[in-house]
Amino acid sequence: LPAGHAANGAYWYDNAVGGFITSNYYMKELPSWMQNFNNKKLPDQYMSKDWTTMYPINTYVQSTTDDKPYESPLNGENKFPHTLSKAKDKYGVFRVTPFGNTYTFEAGKAAIEGEQLGTDEFTDMLALSFSSPDYVGHSFGPNSIEVEDTYLRLDKDIEDFLNYLDRKIGKGQYLVFLSADHGAAHIPSFLNENKIPGGAIDDATIMKQINDTVEKKFGIGKSILQVINYQVYLNHTVIGEKKAQVEQFIIDQLIRYPQISQAFIIKHLPMVPAPEKVVTRIRNGYNQKLSGDIQFLFKPGFFDGWKTGTTHGAWNPYDSHIPIIFYGWGIQPGQSNKEVYMTDIAPTIAALLRIQVPNASIGDPLF
Repeated sequence: LPAGHAANGAYWYDNAVGGFITSNYYMKELPSWMQNFNNKKLPDQYMSKDWTTMYPINTYVQSTTDDKPYESPLNGENKFPHTLSKAKDKYGVFRVTPFGNTYTFEAGKAAIEGEQLGTDEFTDMLALSFSSPDYVGHSFGPNSIEVEDTYLRLDKDIEDFLNYLDRKIGKGQYLVFLSADHGAAHIPSFLNENKIPGGAIDDATIMKQINDTVEKKFGIGKSILQVINYQVYLNHTVIGEKKAQVEQFIIDQLIRYPQISQAFIIKHLPMVPAPEKVVTRIRNGYNQKLSGDIQFLFKPGFFDGWKTGTTHGAWNPYDSHIPIIFYGWGIQPGQSNKEVYMTDIAPTIAALLRIQVPNASIGDPLF
């Protein structure tokens, strides 16, 4: 996604090879610099050692205690040390470690060297996506020692990369922005430990239960094709003329779930009695060709999921509040708690470079 249609190259990590691959949309084969980088087999080196905490484990005061039963095991383990050296699917397990971040930074350095970025009068752009915090967060939750250790290590990786840019490109000669695509919900069992309501229910369970109920009421089988991303996709072929009745019946069934606070037909969104911030987020995520027919909202602390691990995707602050950091060329030191949006990043970059904003941009430049 950070590359787009017109990029000179796009690369991503693939489990099957334990290295970076690309698409023939961009090129016939990997450039020699990326082939050389893959030949270093860095994931094998990272996975040859076990994952221990960077600092003494008793200093991790932003976390719960280790080995919580509601964490999803990594390689069969919920606690430190994680014996990566014994992993059967080592290239898959590698994703769920902080070393995936280190590896991505090393790939970024290889791209700068291989493509000679920043060496002429034309602006170059390098986008790096760090997915390991997402994998670790999903598995262990945002309050885990694993997540705290991942971010402590990521902080060191960022320091190392900025020092590299100072040496390679020159201080004040590059602009960095850092953000995220989403936050993360607390694991419900963690909330319950702290006397806060929370829970999870599987979308597949909701779909089966409502499909069975609709069949009993209307004699229509498989009225719902899919329940995903807090939306219900109806099977219009079998519902036919009973659409309005079935829609309302499904809404009535959804709001009976104690985890769900609201359900409504998405096309009726302008009339939904909900806070404007919530309505705006639903509207921003709506696509007439791709979205479902019915939207439902979970109560805070509840989500579609299982007993272990966590996820994201709701309007709530823990899911939607993310940072934006700009650093370097053209940026004066300062901070703000003003509400801004991830869609403001592209027009801000465009304004600094004095170029047109992307053709679908809806954000505003930050000052």
